[in-house]
Amino acid sequence: MSKLTGVALTAVSGAAFGSMSILTKFVYAEGVTPTSLLLLRFSIASLCLLPLLWWQKLPLPRGKQLLAFIFMGGVLYTAEAQAFFIALKYASAGLVGLLLYLFPALVMLLSALLFKEKITRRKLLALSLASLGLIVTIGFDVSGQPLGIALGVLAAMLYAVYSIIGEKFGGRTHPIAAAFVVMASAAVCHIGLVAIQGWHPPQTASGWSAMVAIAILCTVIAIICYLAGITIIGATQAALVSTVEPIVTLVLAALVLGEVATPMQWLGGGLIIAGVIVLTLKIPTRRAILNEIHD
Repeated sequence: MSKLTGVALTAVSGAAFGSMSILTKFVYAEGVTPTSLLLLRFSIASLCLLPLLWWQKLPLPRGKQLLAFIFMGGVLYTAEAQAFFIALKYASAGLVGLLLYLFPALVMLLSALLFKEKITRRKLLALSLASLGLIVTIGFDVSGQPLGIALGVLAAMLYAVYSIIGEKFGGRTHPIAAAFVVMASAAVCHIGLVAIQGWHPPQTASGWSAMVAIAILCTVIAIICYLAGITIIGATQAALVSTVEPIVTLVLAALVLGEVATPMQWLGGGLIIAGVIVLTLKIPTRRAILNEIHD
């Protein structure tokens, strides 16, 4: 598949994840706790994928790949989600959002250290534009307690490792099969957490509708597209493209919740898009230009 396909899949994933903040507001209004939400999210998503696995006769991963995907869902994704939601109790949403999006830089550094991936000027420029765009978009409300800051950084680190492992093991497994193992593993781990913290499901049809949308749009579609994207363009570039997420959240907040975006937020969104464009465009090398002129 082409690089553009990988970028498009990752952008769809970021857009799907971006809608989760809006849908979560409706679920929380029902008195649902973060752990109950996450259990429902991963359980419904796993059940939705079973017919697809059967219909397409997709084999589940085995051996090291199976263990890797179980680790991704049962440990990394579970811990990242818990760290992120708990961090919101001890720090502002803006600060937690900025800390989470340290993960593209962390992925770039880990890829360079572990896999000797070259950090090009284009990647650095894209990272700079996306990071500046995130700061401008989310704002400067960066108040928070040390625990909230530590958990925000931890969430970014866990998601970076999740992305690296997904790139390493995802290429030999169908994204749907990989996503099923990740989600099912996360669901099993959240059963134990709910047993400790208590069960608090939605109380109305509208709450359940929002919950199902989170499971299908923000989980099934988002995770499948992300796992497919990183096998095409790599974890570093996928992490950078994922920064479109807050733009989608911004637009949906304006359309659904009536929140008015400021000019600075739109400027930040433009910077993020510019970073993705820089990463996506095929810029000819000096040798290619000379060859074209020669021809």
